[in-house]
Amino acid sequence: MVLDGQEYRLLFGDPHTHTGLSEDAEGDLVEMLSYARDKAQVDFVAMTDNDYIYGGRLSDEGWRQTMEDTERWSEDGRFIAIPGYEWTQAKWGPCQPQHRSILFGSYDQPMLRWADAGIGQSHDAFDALVSWIESTNGIMNTQHANFLLSGSDREANMEVICGWGDYINTSGCFHEHLDRGFRSGFVGTSDGHRRTPGLGGGLTGLWVKDFTLAGIIEAMSARRCYATAGSRMGLRFWVDGVFMGGEVPASESHAAKVIVDAPREVALVEVFGDGEVLASRTDLGCRFELDFADLPACGWYYVKVTMAGEFVRYPSNIAPADGPWAWSSPVFVATP
Repeated sequence: MVLDGQEYRLLFGDPHTHTGLSEDAEGDLVEMLSYARDKAQVDFVAMTDNDYIYGGRLSDEGWRQTMEDTERWSEDGRFIAIPGYEWTQAKWGPCQPQHRSILFGSYDQPMLRWADAGIGQSHDAFDALVSWIESTNGIMNTQHANFLLSGSDREANMEVICGWGDYINTSGCFHEHLDRGFRSGFVGTSDGHRRTPGLGGGLTGLWVKDFTLAGIIEAMSARRCYATAGSRMGLRFWVDGVFMGGEVPASESHAAKVIVDAPREVALVEVFGDGEVLASRTDLGCRFELDFADLPACGWYYVKVTMAGEFVRYPSNIAPADGPWAWSSPVFVATP
């Protein structure tokens, strides 16, 4: 794909999964990297083990091992293991879990554990994270169906689906944050606690300039990403010629364009604006382009694609490896 004269490449990956270094997960780190690369055949993965959970602490040695092994397994143009961990703070405020996938742009970064970050009220620890991450080259992606956002520009994306559930289908939290003016993209992951990174119910499609660690972090930061329920569906979305993750000037109406290359027939395409379905098309093929003109003025837009077929729900952290949905990151409208 070419945007503004620049060539972009589509990658698929799982930016939130676990190994036996997490208290409630399984799998050796190298085993999991091998599975992601050779069995799941994803382009990138992040082993984001919990910093502190259920009394178990990711040790300094475990963090050093994560950095060394992910760097050793990474090869530009073939497979990138993103160095990262899961900030596992239970609450911020009265009830919101404040877990984050912390993803770094190099293999020499420190780790701040939530249990070590703040003294006193629970929100102090998260405030410390937001301040601390500015001293690193890291970004943050949310986790779970409900959370609070900080307003930091390091809050890159919201995890809208994973192996635990299709959160955006069941929680209004995502639309509420967009309505409040937060600029955030969408990612899909497995959040896998078993030995199936890359095949655990969620993937991220990422449009990169360079197939490198730096290129992946740049694309996530720019929100040139989209979430799928595990399928490797090609998805492109523009509003007024601006690609997903970008911003368009305010106008009385807008036009959207969608290009899909799906592994099976698509049953439904829906264009959302400010949380409402503004336009839809049904009974489509596997590969198509759609144009939607005269969309009413909204603060943000995204497209949801639903492939044909049923979605089987399993208990716990088990999900079909190739679910039916994909969601583009939003295009935002500038405040007039």
